[in-house]
Amino acid sequence: RYCREKYMDLSTIDNMNNMNEINNVIKLIADTEHAWIGLQRTGHDKWQLSSGEPVLYLNWATGQPESSEE
Repeated sequence: RYCREKYMDLSTIDNMNNMNEINNVIKLIADTEHAWIGLQRTGHDKWQLSSGEPVLYLNWATGQPESSEE
């Protein structure tokens, strides 16, 4: 919500190529491998984009998300 109030939005990942592009940019501009993306939980194992659109691509790291409550 903060981003939207500032007329910005978090990145969303639609496919593997998009994910790789975002990862490459993060490596160039940040000293971390972690970033917030525009994804939110809507129920147990249910997700949607911050825009309200359905999620078409998920690629969780092993063991993620850590619990159904995160």
